[in-house]
Amino acid sequence: MPWKTAEAIKISEKEREILTKLSLGTSVKLNIKTRATIILKASEGISINKTSNELHLNRITVKHWRDKYQDTSEHLQKMQKENPRKLRAEIVKVLSDEQRSGKPPEFTLEQRALIIALACQNPEDLGLPFSHWTNKLLKEEAISRKIVNTISTSQVNRFLKQAGFEASQSAGMAQSKH
Repeated sequence: MPWKTAEAIKISEKEREILTKLSLGTSVKLNIKTRATIILKASEGISINKTSNELHLNRITVKHWRDKYQDTSEHLQKMQKENPRKLRAEIVKVLSDEQRSGKPPEFTLEQRALIIALACQNPEDLGLPFSHWTNKLLKEEAISRKIVNTISTSQVNRFLKQAGFEASQSAGMAQSKH
């Protein structure tokens, strides 16, 4: 079955040179190499279907990067005229993933510090009926002091480990390495 010819993306010779180097580069991230190859194929008028088959990619992925590059073509042409030395960096920026916010941390640095500070205090000096902290006791005290609304004992343990504490062999009590 013959492939339908897609409308070619117009790129300059300088862009073609940069994209070719990116697609063949040995120290270039794989996602940038793949996206550069998509644009080169698009500039040759190779269809989205054929490109997706040849590169073993989803059609939607190929279309996304073709469209994204096409949408920035005016900007890249302007960049090439005004500051040709920055053209490669700008092309890499276009072909890069956008920053994602990610999941916000559940605990603030202040909450972490307060839990660690609590672990550094002698429970008896705070009027508590035990002489050493366990992760469970730290968890319960952090919640009762409203440092946090909820926290797991394993999360308390991670905070302590990150702060340089290690679990004692007896009863899981935290001790400072320092």
